[in-house]
Amino acid sequence: MTPTQSRKRDPIPGSVFPRDLLAANIKAQRNRLDLSQKDLAERMSSMHHVWSRPTVSQVEKGARPVSVDELYGLSLALNLSVLSLLAPVPDESQLEESQLVDVGSTQPIPVIMILGLLGQKPVTWAIPLWDGNTLAGWRSVEESSGGLPAWLDYGPKEDS
Repeated sequence: MTPTQSRKRDPIPGSVFPRDLLAANIKAQRNRLDLSQKDLAERMSSMHHVWSRPTVSQVEKGARPVSVDELYGLSLALNLSVLSLLAPVPDESQLEESQLVDVGSTQPIPVIMILGLLGQKPVTWAIPLWDGNTLAGWRSVEESSGGLPAWLDYGPKEDS
């Protein structure tokens, strides 16, 4: 997958934008279903989204943003969950844990963390560290006995 250029910048070297992940997943699922770009455009148009074959082409290249409404329409048209459309890889056998995603912070974040944010894979928990309104890094959080980060575990407390 070739990273697309954001409206104002290139992705951080060695990373891709989230829209590139979405674009690749749309194209891969369309091909798995043996749908043409015209077929997908017709499915989207039947749900009152103004799509044409060139729209599908632009979306699959990451050259056109997808609205939240369109994302849900794509989920229906492609018979794939919204989470799977957004995930770095729809099939975990293709997971490259070294892949990085540029979400606009000073450092790209690992694909494994993206899967954790989407609730698709347990990860070593970390919380973002903010310097004012700038992401400065990550702080590891110990897991509780229930497997949740300690700050999320609302389970019953043992009496001491």
